[in-house]
Amino acid sequence: MSSTHTKNEFIRSCDRKRDLRGIRRGNIPRQLALEVLDSVHSVLFPADIESRNLLRDFVTSESLDRECMNYDSSDVRLESERDVKYEYFESRLMDLYDEIEHPRPRGYFERWLERRSGARHVMIWTVCGIASAVVLGFLALVVSVSQTVLVWEAWKHPASPS
Repeated sequence: MSSTHTKNEFIRSCDRKRDLRGIRRGNIPRQLALEVLDSVHSVLFPADIESRNLLRDFVTSESLDRECMNYDSSDVRLESERDVKYEYFESRLMDLYDEIEHPRPRGYFERWLERRSGARHVMIWTVCGIASAVVLGFLALVVSVSQTVLVWEAWKHPASPS
């Protein structure tokens, strides 16, 4: 198991060295080109109408290549490349996904709440909530005992009708 793992690591390092030599000469690796095409057409501008309109606006206003509107992945992919594994853009796309799922606070109030939402602060507020519930419960007990005493006294010594 470890010899195949080492062999695979060696092959990957040779591929990376070959890719770096090609990049220095002005070429980009096929995997990088596929990732760029796939991320532009599947992640940034999927096949829905709103995304296509946005891409069309970018093509006209930013002088982008009009061929990017007519992209078909089957034209550039080999049969073995149907499922793209992101090697170059994986960490960046994960960072974007994390930012979408858990956006950083932007305003002053959001940043203040973010600083105060740690486990320590939650525990403090929980203890304060329990303490206030105990105090209110004790006060309710005092009121109910005093009402019971008043009713008992009224029963023991009824007021005479005048």
